[in-house]
Amino acid sequence: MKQKLFLSLIIVFISLNSSAQQNDPVAITINGKPIYKSEVERSYYNSLEREQESLESYLDSFIDFRLNVEEAKAQKMDTTASYKRDYSSYRIQLSGSYLKDTVTEGRVVRMIYDRVLEDVEINHVLLPFDKQNIFPADTLALYNEAVNLRNKLLKNGFSGDGLIDNTKTTSIVMDRVAQNGYLGWTTPFTMPMPVEDAIYSLPVGEISMPIRSNRGYHIIQVLGKRPARGKVFLEQVAFNFSHIPPTKQQIDSVGKVVDKVYKTLKTSSDFDKLCQAYNDVNQTGISGCDFGAYDLNAQLPSSFITAAFALENVGDMSKPVMTDYGYHIIRLKDKISIPPLSVVEKGLRHKIMYGERSEYHTQMWQKRQAEKYNLVVNPSAYNELDNIANRFEPLDPLFIREITNQNELLFTIEGDRKYMVTDFAEYLASKIGVEEAKKDLELDMIQTMQFVNFNLSTDKLKDLFGVYSSLAVSAYADSILDERSPEFANLMTDYSDGLLLFGVKNRNIWEKSETDEIGLAKYFNEHKAKYKWDAAKYKGLVVYCKDESVLNQVKVLAGKYKNTGELAQKISATLNNDSVVALLEPGLWAKGDNPFVDNKVFGDVEPTLRKGYPFFIVVGKKINSPETFEDVRNLVESDYQVLLESKWNTYLREKYKVDIDQSVLKTIR
Repeated sequence: MKQKLFLSLIIVFISLNSSAQQNDPVAITINGKPIYKSEVERSYYNSLEREQESLESYLDSFIDFRLNVEEAKAQKMDTTASYKRDYSSYRIQLSGSYLKDTVTEGRVVRMIYDRVLEDVEINHVLLPFDKQNIFPADTLALYNEAVNLRNKLLKNGFSGDGLIDNTKTTSIVMDRVAQNGYLGWTTPFTMPMPVEDAIYSLPVGEISMPIRSNRGYHIIQVLGKRPARGKVFLEQVAFNFSHIPPTKQQIDSVGKVVDKVYKTLKTSSDFDKLCQAYNDVNQTGISGCDFGAYDLNAQLPSSFITAAFALENVGDMSKPVMTDYGYHIIRLKDKISIPPLSVVEKGLRHKIMYGERSEYHTQMWQKRQAEKYNLVVNPSAYNELDNIANRFEPLDPLFIREITNQNELLFTIEGDRKYMVTDFAEYLASKIGVEEAKKDLELDMIQTMQFVNFNLSTDKLKDLFGVYSSLAVSAYADSILDERSPEFANLMTDYSDGLLLFGVKNRNIWEKSETDEIGLAKYFNEHKAKYKWDAAKYKGLVVYCKDESVLNQVKVLAGKYKNTGELAQKISATLNNDSVVALLEPGLWAKGDNPFVDNKVFGDVEPTLRKGYPFFIVVGKKINSPETFEDVRNLVESDYQVLLESKWNTYLREKYKVDIDQSVLKTIR
């Protein structure tokens, strides 16, 4: 009941606004504190949406609400641990929706979706870094090598001499980023973001300058562009090699068999017969040769993907296609076009936010936040840090030791908040501790969001600085949210008042109505005539016994102890001390409530005996009306709560002075 009352009050008053506005007259004063017309008016109109009532009748409940909040503050309920915990938790939850940057998310999603609508045919080459962690000096030689390679590609093309093959393994699931030469048609999420940007911006035929990613330097040539093909649903018959990688003899012998079989495929029914023969030979137990639906990002060899997407019409069959596993004949079963953005937006957003593209989104978000809150970086301070990153990893303790400008200003936010180099150094030190713990203890649960896709020391520094500065901006934005967003401030005030209302009523009314045994007994005795039953009830104890000897012992005890409470205690102490041989069920039953009571007291049929306890005895008495408040406890608690509510409201009205300006209230319509 108290929860329902609390929720109804919160709904009624959720639109309160504690801030006075210019030309907003005081309507009510409670304990010397003003409540403005706008607060009363807004709350009243909000209540009218649910229940039509006059302002006069509504005003009483409004004042009671404000008096309860005032008393809660007087009892310092806003200083309790539970209040602070609930208030803080709600603030974090609510502020997230106000501070969330949906604009950046929307722009990135739209950009990626536009790219999804276009397939791009490319040549590609990668010159990989030879170690995981590198410094700017390490990139120079590889960059020069990449420039020289690009010059060769401009002269000879991607099939000419000088193309480095970085494919180390042979597997049907291949790392396309490491493949060189012709890659065929590609879509977003195939390549690192800097490379993808080049793929979708280069004119057809142009060869890019070297593009650095965390893998190395890439060179791209765009060969063609077309509307996206979406997905293809495929069937295939595979002629597998017996060993991987295959020998030349295997390739030749299997290839001859496949060529011979392919020449017999004139119609779709020929392919169906081949599928059935393939399944019979391999004892697959299935019919058909379904291979599934794939897009251009599928982790399959380029030759297979290229052949599959070259099929134009449903039912078309490919020529034999060789992969590392064997030869394949592919048939196009269906085409699945790209769904509209409204259909794929949620999945695309999740893939961007939690996949490899999260790095790109984060950088966009950091840039937007920096512009919004006027984050100004001191270039000389940052350049000194960048110079150190040319020699040391940012999370190397030696990096921090090399910092000599600890007291220099690093950046400001809106010219108000200042952050020094020493603040950033302390942040780096805290991250070093996390990284060392991860290395030493191998704690998989410790996750670091920084530099996941960075291996160049200066990039790591840039990323760490971006994360630190964005944390500072977020903290600043949160600190001024109440000031910048009246709606947010109002909602937090409403929630605070709701917590205080619940707390003060729970402490002074609801808990007391449940636990004040003396008060409940007194209320029942004073209002005993109010509680009546339509028929007599049986008040007592049902004892279920393990065997007849236990039953006889219970009967003896029942003759000595007429009070069922004392009897229950004696049975537990004397019979159930080693094991439970008698189950006890106290209660108050009307006819039909308990079959055992019905049988013994109301003359009903024999009940179904309890398994393991086939003997029973009923002890107690019939009563025509409640004897104590326990017999009707729920009803008495409810009535007693109403009495406490009334007394509480009277107490508050007497304690706090309430002044009402009727002339102001009359202007509320």
